[in-house]
Amino acid sequence: MTPHINAVDETQPTGGTTGSKHITSPVILELDAVGIETKALVNIPDGADVVMYYRTATTDENIYDKYWIQQPTVNTIPSDNGPSFRDVTWLAGGQGGTLNPFNQVQTKFVLKGTDLPATIRNLRFRYLAV
Repeated sequence: MTPHINAVDETQPTGGTTGSKHITSPVILELDAVGIETKALVNIPDGADVVMYYRTATTDENIYDKYWIQQPTVNTIPSDNGPSFRDVTWLAGGQGGTLNPFNQVQTKFVLKGTDLPATIRNLRFRYLAV
């Protein structure tokens, strides 16, 4: 694999030089939230990984100007060279919701791999209210 000449970190508001990613459309919430529970079915072949990022904004902010924040998984994602998908959870803000109140949210999943990339499906989101 040829490295990028001008690598852009995935936390930057635009760009990011990882080749495979899924970026959701921004979601506008009726009520403010303080946490994001994200679930997905994930398949991780050996040498692959999936990294979740999120960004939030309030009514008077442009979400596209905000930096992405990397969110670790709640549970460990085991590598599996078979066809199985495992349920994975990310919980931005923790159980009680500690993020600053927001009413706009967007998520990004970066799918890394040397031979085969990670695969995600059945994305589910819950926003924790104030």
